[in-house]
Amino acid sequence: ECLERLNPPHYRIIRQDNKGVSAARNVGIDNAVGKYLIFCDGDDLCYPNLVESITASVNQGKNLIVWGFDITQNGNRTIGQGDYGVNTIPEKEVFKAFLMGKYRIRLGSFAIKKSFLDKTKIRFTEECPLAEDVEFIFKCLSNAGEVKTINKILFTYAKRGGSAMYTYCLERLEVPRVIKRISDYVEENTDLFRD
Repeated sequence: ECLERLNPPHYRIIRQDNKGVSAARNVGIDNAVGKYLIFCDGDDLCYPNLVESITASVNQGKNLIVWGFDITQNGNRTIGQGDYGVNTIPEKEVFKAFLMGKYRIRLGSFAIKKSFLDKTKIRFTEECPLAEDVEFIFKCLSNAGEVKTINKILFTYAKRGGSAMYTYCLERLEVPRVIKRISDYVEENTDLFRD
């Protein structure tokens, strides 16, 4: 009811058979009409001042804008990534830093330019049961050019102890395939392997 009072509407509801989170996100990417996209799972939280905090960065036109996030689990809060220390990071540096664990990025802690995703055709790998978000982030980082950083925490990632990422299950065997797809993508589409 609250959404229906928006004029003009700033939302669109798309219904489809359940094909998994990657397929749903891809449909969202393909149907989005805004300049930038932010992905947030239902149990995560974007801070109320997120849009205002990234507006100046959006106006700079970078392909990727990254901000800090915190993590909650069982009522406890920890900082996942708070300070990037600079305003822009060249793609090779941010890719290496992410690969080596210096910088951490979660799906809800960045905005990606829609035209960049359309040009590069980067999408989520469908029917991937695990780490599809990590694969998507690495592919975006490898092609994004300079990455704009915002030294504010604007997102909360809800870490669930019973999720597939944190329990032993056969789905974890997908991780080597994710790494292989990332490696193949980076080698075929960027100069990062030569560096």
